Amino acid sequence: MNKEYMQQAQRLQELWRQSSASGSYTVSGAPINAVESKTNSSTPVHAPANASSQNKALSDPLIYPGIYAPSGFDMMGILIRVRQRPNPTIDIGSIDSSVSLVLCDPERHDIPIVYCSETFEALTGYNSADILSRNCRFLQQPPRDRAVKLEARHQHEIRKTNDIARKELKERFARNEEAQVKLVNFMRDGRMFVNLLTVIPILWDDESGSGKKKRYFVGFMGDTSKRAGF
Repeated sequence: MNKEYMQQAQRLQELWRQSSASGSYTVSGAPINAVESKTNSSTPVHAPANASSQNKALSDPLIYPGIYAPSGFDMMGILIRVRQRPNPTIDIGSIDSSVSLVLCDPERHDIPIVYCSETFEALTGYNSADILSRNCRFLQQPPRDRAVKLEARHQHEIRKTNDIARKELKERFARNEEAQVKLVNFMRDGRMFVNLLTVIPILWDDESGSGKKKRYFVGFMGDTSKRAGF
C-alpha cells in the first residue's frame, strides 16, 4: 500500500476520534486505516450491514429487482465477468446481487457512471437519475443543500486523504490494474462515511455490435463506518 496514504489515513482517524469526543461534528466514521489498500486484502466488506437478511431475499437472484436494467448492463452480467476475470489480484470475497456497485466507462470523458445497483442508491441516498453520467468523485462533497460544517484542518485532512487515494487509483487505472482504497464520501443527506472502494477492470461487448470487447471499471463500495460501530 502507498505509505503516504496510510500515514495520512492514520492522522485523519485520530482527528475523527478527537472531534467525536469533543462533539464538534458528527461522523458515522470508522478507522480509515482498518483495511489496507493491498492487492491481497483478506477482509472484503462490500456486503451491506443487513446482508444476512438480504441474502434470504436473494435465494432466487433471477427475480431480484434491479438485476436487469434497460441500459444494456445488468447486475448478473457484471458479477459473472468479475468472477471469471483472469488473474485476480484482490480478494473481494463472496459477492452477490446485494452488493453496492457502479459500472464506469473509462473510454468516455471523465469516466462516467453508466450503471448503478439499487444497493448503491440505498447506500448513498441518491437515485439513478442523480448518479448516471457523473464521475464517482461527486460523492467526495456533500450536496450544497446539506453542507457539513467542518473545521478548516478537518477539511484539509479529508481533502488530502482523498487526493492521495485518487492518485493511487489513477496510477492503477493507467496500468489497467485492480485497486482498493479508502475515501471519505458523503451521502445525499450530508452524512459522512468511510468508503472502501474496490475497482475491478472487466471487458464487455462493444455497443456497436462489432464483436469487439470494451473495457469498463466495476466499483464495489462498502461503508466501513457501520461495520466499525461508530
